[in-house]
Amino acid sequence: MTETRQLPMSESPDAEIEIGITGGYGISRSIDIEEQIVVETPYGEPSHPVVVGELGSKNVAFISRHGEGRYIPAHSINYRANLFAFHRLGVNRIISATANGAINESLSFGDIAVPADYIDDTTNRNDTFFDEAPSRHFSSHVPFCPDISNTLTERAEKNGFECHDDVVLVIVEGPRFATVAEAEMFAAHGGDIMGMSTYPEVTLARELEMCYANFALITDPREDQTKYDRPTTSVTAVDKTLDERARDCTQIIIDTIEAMSTSRCSNCRGHAEIAKSDEHEEWEYRNL
Repeated sequence: MTETRQLPMSESPDAEIEIGITGGYGISRSIDIEEQIVVETPYGEPSHPVVVGELGSKNVAFISRHGEGRYIPAHSINYRANLFAFHRLGVNRIISATANGAINESLSFGDIAVPADYIDDTTNRNDTFFDEAPSRHFSSHVPFCPDISNTLTERAEKNGFECHDDVVLVIVEGPRFATVAEAEMFAAHGGDIMGMSTYPEVTLARELEMCYANFALITDPREDQTKYDRPTTSVTAVDKTLDERARDCTQIIIDTIEAMSTSRCSNCRGHAEIAKSDEHEEWEYRNL
């Protein structure tokens, strides 16, 4: 039985784990688990104890985003607790795995998409660690880590997937799927894929200066979202696809962490200093 221990706020972690992974619980089956850590955070409990162990040749920290059994819907996930748990353990880089629907008709069932930008259409999520004054503003100009994204694209293609990079992800609140009109609107606004889980992970990672990239398995092609005379993709169908491709997607993660650096890249670090410093040039207008 895997040991589970507590990490209260009053204690420092024994060792820093530089790579974090979040996704479906099935990923943990490929990890040589050393322990599970119940990480205390100022924002409540994470979705699941952090699974710590070896994946490939790297030590990783894994959080099951929806909990074991996928019982936490996307709109109810405590994203701040999940990201802060990674932060407490010393994570520099996060790989996020999701299942998404296609808006762009060029993306097919079973393809992989690696977003470069996003449109947030959520309505009720805690999406910052800075709730109090003074206001802190973080750049979203290049929201996903280009270094991890490029590596994910390369490894997905080497594993035989049709991979689409430089796509725009639309994040919807859920738990319902989009209407036909919404899917057409998102397409008109430049969206390529849509899902429910990547925001606010991506912006919370930026506030903590962690490199963050997402790769999405397409489980819902565009044609299923724009026809009234056929049923849309069900949760059962999505889960079936995830189970069938879980091993292949996990291999993409393994190959990516083997190839990438464990340090924070120049695109993803330095944002907190700008946001927190009242003396930085971007804050000069506040002193007038």
